[in-house]
Amino acid sequence: MQTTRTTLQLLRESDFPEILAMFHEPETFKYIGPLAHQSDDFYRDFLRTRMHWATRQQGYYWVARLQESGELLGCLNLTPFRDSERIQLGFQIRRKFWGQGFASEIAPKAVAYGFEEWGLEAIYGYYETEHLASGRILEKLGFEPLERIELADEGVAIEVVVLKKKPGSPSPQKSIAVLPFVNMSTNEENEFFSDGITEEIINALTRIPELRVTSRTSSFYFKNKNLPIREIGEKLNVSLLLEGSVRLAGRMMRITAQLIHAAEDFHFWSDTWDRSTDNIFEVQDEVSLLIAEKSREFLGHFEIQDHLVSRQTASLDTYSWYLKGRYHFRKWNPEDARKAVECYDQALAQDPQHAESILGKADALSFLATTGNLPAEEYMPHYENLIREALDINPHLPEGYYQLSHLHYFIYGNFADSLKAAQRSFELNQNYPEANQQMAFLYLCAGRPDLARPYIERSSEIDPLSQEALFFKAYYLYRSGHFPEALEVLNQSLADNPYNVPSHSVKAYCLLKLGQYEEALHYFDQIPQEIVVEEDKLGIQTLAYHFLQENEKADELIRDLEKRARKPEGFRANSFLLFIYGLRNEKEKALAWVEQEMQKGSSFLLLHYSDPLTGEVGKDPDYLQYQNRIFALAEQAKSQTAKKALIPSEEVDALLNKLYELMEKDELFLDLNLSLKSLAEKLRLHPNQLSWLINEKTSQNFNQFVNSYRVKAFQEKALDPQHAHLSILGLAFESGFNSKTVFNTYFKKEVGMTPKAWMDRK
Repeated sequence: MQTTRTTLQLLRESDFPEILAMFHEPETFKYIGPLAHQSDDFYRDFLRTRMHWATRQQGYYWVARLQESGELLGCLNLTPFRDSERIQLGFQIRRKFWGQGFASEIAPKAVAYGFEEWGLEAIYGYYETEHLASGRILEKLGFEPLERIELADEGVAIEVVVLKKKPGSPSPQKSIAVLPFVNMSTNEENEFFSDGITEEIINALTRIPELRVTSRTSSFYFKNKNLPIREIGEKLNVSLLLEGSVRLAGRMMRITAQLIHAAEDFHFWSDTWDRSTDNIFEVQDEVSLLIAEKSREFLGHFEIQDHLVSRQTASLDTYSWYLKGRYHFRKWNPEDARKAVECYDQALAQDPQHAESILGKADALSFLATTGNLPAEEYMPHYENLIREALDINPHLPEGYYQLSHLHYFIYGNFADSLKAAQRSFELNQNYPEANQQMAFLYLCAGRPDLARPYIERSSEIDPLSQEALFFKAYYLYRSGHFPEALEVLNQSLADNPYNVPSHSVKAYCLLKLGQYEEALHYFDQIPQEIVVEEDKLGIQTLAYHFLQENEKADELIRDLEKRARKPEGFRANSFLLFIYGLRNEKEKALAWVEQEMQKGSSFLLLHYSDPLTGEVGKDPDYLQYQNRIFALAEQAKSQTAKKALIPSEEVDALLNKLYELMEKDELFLDLNLSLKSLAEKLRLHPNQLSWLINEKTSQNFNQFVNSYRVKAFQEKALDPQHAHLSILGLAFESGFNSKTVFNTYFKKEVGMTPKAWMDRK
């Protein structure tokens, strides 16, 4: 396994000498209790046991090395916890590498391996209670306190924490969902504006690559639904929720917003903006930047650009018509799609260079054409011109490259150009669910589920409640050969939407691969008939008769398919011939079909070439020689490069000392309005630099760092008779807290009990 800076390999006996040397380093094993200060024979037996666990799949012990130099960094393990059935996560980092973020980098690899590859239900992590940095790393991974134990006969206090999330979904620490802002205007027709502001804030936050932002589709699922905050947070699997409202009165607007910690349901920040709509883009940028800043103070370090929103147009009327168009198009029906086109035309009448309206119009026309509400042959050329026009005006629109990728794939059958456009869409916005889904789809078509997997996972994370994300998860499982799991997800998808045509098609494929031939034979008789395509039904029945070995019936339907395939409109019937030839092991016919479709630039060649239904022919060397010709760019996965530290290493210690001095001597934590930005100004740093410094060198986020000083100040004041006249809340405010909820939350995390319980003990 690899991380950005390290390589993780299973323990080998050749690693023993270096690890033994590490075990004897004075501070490296200071906090590992019974492992410290043992003999070399003890350590060798210990390591051999770990090696044998790996061979029997009872546990895993990895050696972590720096990629560039190969120098030993430390060890990482998933091993049985004492004599119980628990599996423990452990990591040991050499003292010289402390405070550089290596534990936070390698530990998630073991967690993911345990859940995804080993199929664990839960992983336990432990750390010595004095070693708070280890505890914070586990907290960042989503571990929650469970119990305190003492190792037998050692008298060493160890705190045990359990990861309560489901397998494969550890708690996302740097994640946020923006819930639909409430329309507080007296005019209900202004709903489009509050929805528009919500979506623009979502779009702005998605420009921060290290922040996972829930997509609009999943966030708007909760519109007008009065559900508990914790329930929404669990469904979206996010750390933070943003609520807000918009009041529009003439050309003035009031925007309110508040951030909520989802798991504990407490509000830790809110603000209000009274602004003119004449400066709508500047206001959106101001609001989005402050939301990002306050989220970072709570979640931990990520870099924030100087601006998140750019001015789209000088015309407020253009922007209003654009928001109305998008509002109608999001209803996903032909009538509203036509209204959307009208709104986009009104916007473009005011500003013909408004790229977002041009792209919106292209999307709406494409929807109408593909749903049969406009003649496709008439409007598809217009669709392409609109996409290219929008990208000529603004070449930084991820939605434009996503649509361009679709165009290259489905209209021109050009995989290389489709992948290039999809990659550009993803590069512009890694939180754009459609870009992730398109990248996964293209790699699956190329027969590379390994390259598709990260995009599938990210799509499911940022858009957990959407039908599209569910379908692509099922399609990934199907193309990876996990047919029972794919069928289960498809049934879930179709329970929500029985008119999902792609899900029906892939379900029929799954039934065939699972040997449920009779069900597949009659499948299209059981679904809504208005969505059945006759050629698809005929193709599935032909395949079912083949598997049932009813050769005469299969031959009859094959002749029908071949006859239909020769007609200009017979492309769907033609697409099933590859499966027929492959399953019948008619290699020459299959190769001829591939050659023919390559000449035509067929999208069905891209779609079906690597499908599991190509049978034995799909594994033939003569067939596989076409792989690189068709999918030439499938292997061009971008490698990650290590990010440079934001502060030169020779300046870190001096800045840390200055930071501690400001907090301890100058007591800046007593400032109720202290922020990351204001503290950065004191240190003459960019907020990105200070955020990095605090996160990497203290293993805390800004709020944890500052509030730890406030908790300590509270404890000192509480024990000082001069403050005996103050209540608990009064003492908290005197110590720099400005919220009772925030005080109680951080005090309990830092001390392990409520303020009142602590006071009663003292």
